[in-house]
This record gives sequence, C-alpha cells and structure tokens, in this order.
Amino acid sequence: MNTTPKSRQRGASLFTSLIILVGITLVSLGSLGTSLMELRMANNAEAGSAAFQLAQAGIEATLAKPEEYYIVKGSVGETRCYNLAGCIDTIDSLPEPMATKWNADSHLKVTRVTNETCPPRTRHTATSCAKQKAAGFVAESGFDATLAGQGRAELAQGYIKLFPALDDRDDGSGGGGGQN
Repeated sequence: MNTTPKSRQRGASLFTSLIILVGITLVSLGSLGTSLMELRMANNAEAGSAAFQLAQAGIEATLAKPEEYYIVKGSVGETRCYNLAGCIDTIDSLPEPMATKWNADSHLKVTRVTNETCPPRTRHTATSCAKQKAAGFVAESGFDATLAGQGRAELAQGYIKLFPALDDRDDGSGGGGGQN
C-alpha cells in the first residue's frame, strides 16, 4: 500500500471546493437579480392592469348613468368634467367604487361631438327621424396613481345617445326642439 505522508498534501480538495462554492454563489446571485427584475415587472403589469380597469370604470359609469354624465343640451364641443379644469359644466360626484378609489389626479371628461341628427340605421334597429334623434359623445377617463405605485391609464370611447324626437333637447341648430 502506497500512502503519502501528510506533509506532501497541499490542499487541492480545499481549493477545488472553494472554486465550486464561488461558482455556485455567482450563479445564485445572478438568479436573484433576475428574480427581482421579474418581480418588479409583474408588479408593474398588475398596477397597469388595475389602473386600466379603474379608467374603464369611469367610462362605464358615464354610460350607466346618462342622466348624470351625458351632455344633452348645448352645442358641439361642450364638455362636462370631473376633476378637470376648463370645462363648461362639472360633474359633482362619482358613483362607487370610483368615488373611493379615484384620487386627485384622476379625471373624467364627456364631450359632445355631434349635433342631434337622425340615428344610424342597422339591421337590428329600424327607427326613423320622426321617432328618435341621436347625438355623438366622447368619454375620456384617466386614472393616475403613479406616485403611490399604482399605475396610470387614460382611455377614450365614443358613443351615440338616442333621444325621443319630440323632446325639448337642443338639436344644435339654435332653434331648440328635436323635430325635423
């Protein structure tokens, strides 16, 4: 049996294990950095999605409560706003859940874009100008909570509102009344 005395051993196994340990540490640190970046990306995606949903809620509230948010009287270009300067008419309050989730940087704006005219005809609706009128509007909604780390989103959606033709709403011609 051939054995080497202890004095001739030079610590090769110690050196090899230290090299392997340093390699594993570097790989672990690289993986940690990647994991942290992926976590930040997931948080940003979630905040953006939540902000988009809250901005969409503003538009949906506009469409759900026409008596409070639609602009009916007036001419093309007139606006109603919530939390936005420069509007002709202001919206005083928002429905739940927006009233509790929106902050000072969030806004809602409804703009009249057309005068009352005959409604568009589709194969599902056959109405005449004698029965109904239509006016076009654009709802713009913005939610901004970037300072709180909750994202920012702005949306705009156009829509047409139908009115009874014999209604006393302004048709945009200056004569009042919606009759043809």
